[in-house]
Amino acid sequence: MHFVGAVTGSTCDVRPFNSAGVDATTINVGTVKPNETTATAAVSFYLKPVNCDTDAITSTNASILWAGSGLSTVGLLNTRGSATGVHIKLTPVNEGGANTIEAGNGVQANDPIREGGNVVYYKGAAALKGSFAYKVGLEVDAGAKPTQGTVDSDVAYTVAYN
Repeated sequence: MHFVGAVTGSTCDVRPFNSAGVDATTINVGTVKPNETTATAAVSFYLKPVNCDTDAITSTNASILWAGSGLSTVGLLNTRGSATGVHIKLTPVNEGGANTIEAGNGVQANDPIREGGNVVYYKGAAALKGSFAYKVGLEVDAGAKPTQGTVDSDVAYTVAYN
């Protein structure tokens, strides 16, 4: 069992939204045909602070820790689905209007979230009041030929402003 917490003057919920601003708690990562070797087009989503006064956010540093039993050296495994030969590739991105990923520290822009590389650090000249931009897609395992079936996996995240 693992418990985490923080002491802070102001808290926000940080929730996932798609590019249209709609809740994105569940994201469709696309479809790959059996025996295909290419990845699906990545889907953009954003972690945004909600249910708080974003003007109260004064921190210029933040980190997002990604955790889950499906994290592997290549990305997020298909832990509950029946398809084989594929995994989910989750990557942080630097995008205009979103918070900026700190260079040289933790997972870098466009690199996959994976086991041993699962913390993304953000740094700004001003308070980090914006969203955290990510892309996610289905990727074929190296040397594998996908088999038909479903893809279903979960990952958790913890955002710490500091």
